[in-house]
Amino acid sequence: MLTRVLSLAALASLAACVDTVDEPSLGAADQAASKCTTCDDNGLPPGSWQRAPLELGPPVLGPAGIALPGGAIRALCQPGTATTTAGGTSCALAAEWRAWVGVDPVRSDLLRYIIRVGAGKGDVVANPATGTATAGAFGLARSALTSPWNDRVQSIITAGLAVNVDFYANAVEICIKTEFTPDCPAAYSYQELAAAGNLFANRPEVVIGGHAANAPDESQRVCPGGLTICNHYSARTMYSAATCAYAGATAQRYPTTCTDPAGGPAFDYPVQVFTSWNPATMGAAPYGGPML
Repeated sequence: MLTRVLSLAALASLAACVDTVDEPSLGAADQAASKCTTCDDNGLPPGSWQRAPLELGPPVLGPAGIALPGGAIRALCQPGTATTTAGGTSCALAAEWRAWVGVDPVRSDLLRYIIRVGAGKGDVVANPATGTATAGAFGLARSALTSPWNDRVQSIITAGLAVNVDFYANAVEICIKTEFTPDCPAAYSYQELAAAGNLFANRPEVVIGGHAANAPDESQRVCPGGLTICNHYSARTMYSAATCAYAGATAQRYPTTCTDPAGGPAFDYPVQVFTSWNPATMGAAPYGGPML
C-alpha cells in the first residue's frame, strides 16, 4: 500500500508531517473520478490488534484519564484547539491521549486507526509531542473528535477497527456502512465482513460475517497467526453462529444489532464492509486475487 505524506500549512506549528490514509494504486485522474469519500484501504497490523483488548480496556484507559466516570471516553481533541472549516476539523490531540500513546508503536497503530475510523476525510489530529498528524478516513463517528464518546461511538469505533485488520500486504479498498452513515457508492455493492463489540467497555469484538456477510469462515482478514481460516479476533472463539438483524436495500444493507451465541448481551451498533471486488475473486486459490 502507498502512503502519502502531506504538508498542511494550517498545522505547521503543530506537526511536521501528516500520516495520511492509504490511497489505492490508481492514476491521479482515476483517483479523482472514482475515489469515494468514505472508502479507504485497510491494513491495521494484526500484531497490534491482538493487544487492543488490553490497551483499550478500562484498566488501562481509566488511570490514563481517558475512560471517564460513567463510562464515557475522552474526546480526541484537546479542548480549545479544534478549528472547523468547510474542509474539515483540525485539532491537537488531547493531553491524556498524548500521554497514553507516547512513542509506543502498538498504541500508535491503534490511535492512528481510531482516528481513521472515527474522523472523516479533511479532519486532521496533530500530536505536538511527536510532530506528526493523522488524517481521518471513514468518518463513522466524527463527534469523537470533540465530544466524549457514548456507547454508540465506542461500539462503532471498535467494530470499525476490527474490519480494518489485515494479514495481507495489499489490502482492498473498502467502504464501511453503519446505520448512521451515508450509503456507500454504487460501485461498492459486495458485502464482506460485519463486526461488532465495544473494547472500551470490556466487551470483546466479534466478526459476524465473511464473504457476502454470510460465511465468516471464508474471511482471510482475521487470521493474524497465518493463513489458517478463522473468524475470530483477539478474545473470542469461533462465531459462525452469530446472526444479525439487517436493514436497508440488498446492496446497501447493514446490521442493526447482532446476537451473541454464547448467551451474552446483544451487540449494538455493528458495522458492515462493502467492496467493489467480487468475493469469488477475493477468495480465489491460491490467494492470487485481492484479499480482504
